[in-house]
Amino acid sequence: MPIDNKLRHKQRLLRRATGVSFLIRLIQLDPGRITKYIEELLTLELQCAESDKDEPARLPAQDKQGGVLVLLVGFSIDPLLQSICAYKPDQVVLVLNARYGEPPDGRSGQEFGNYVAGFFPSLTPKLIANQISASNGNVEFIILDKDHPSDVFRKLREKLLPRQTTKRLVHPLAVC
Repeated sequence: MPIDNKLRHKQRLLRRATGVSFLIRLIQLDPGRITKYIEELLTLELQCAESDKDEPARLPAQDKQGGVLVLLVGFSIDPLLQSICAYKPDQVVLVLNARYGEPPDGRSGQEFGNYVAGFFPSLTPKLIANQISASNGNVEFIILDKDHPSDVFRKLREKLLPRQTTKRLVHPLAVC
C-alpha cells in the first residue's frame, strides 16, 4: 500500500475510533514502543535537555532531586519516565483516574497504574541509581473518585500533607 493510502487508512481508523477507548487499545497493543523508547530515545532526550548551553537549565539541579515525586497520570507515559529520570526520586506517587477508557477496552486506575509502574524498573541502573518499583514499596497509587480539580486537590492534600513533615515533596507535575 503506498504511503498516501496508508496515511488515509490510518486517518479513517482514527475518525472511526471513539476517543479514549482507541488510545487505550493503542497502549495495550504496543508496550514494545515504550520499551524501545526507554532503551533508545530516553537517554538521548535527557542528554539534549542537559547539553543546551544557550537555554536556561531544563533539568532540576542536584539539590532538587530525591524526595517524593507526584505525577498525574494521563495517557502519555513518556513524560512520566522523563520526570522520574530528571528528578531521581526516592518514591513516586501516581495520581490516577478511577478508570481509563470505557469497557470493554478500558482499565481500572489500579490496573493502569500497575501497567505504567511496570516500566519503572527498566529505568535502572543506566538512568537512575535507585530502583523505582511497586515491589520495592516506593511506588504508591492515589486513585481519584472524581476528576474535578477541587476534588483532585482535596485528595492530594489528604494523602500528601501528613508526609510533608517526614519527607521532602518534589513539586507535583501535571502530565498528559
